[in-house]
Amino acid sequence: MALRNICFQVLSLILLLTYVKDESDLLLYAWTTVTGSAGANLINFLRLRKYCT
Repeated sequence: MALRNICFQVLSLILLLTYVKDESDLLLYAWTTVTGSAGANLINFLRLRKYCT
């Protein structure tokens, strides 16, 4: 579970460093940050069925 979260956060960081260049990219920064967190949580939620009946 932690490995998936780390992978999403690293991917998010790479995207931030690649695409966010100046202050006008604030919306892109926000979407990248939210997608990185939500993506990891969504994958964890889908994998939760393995542990709960």
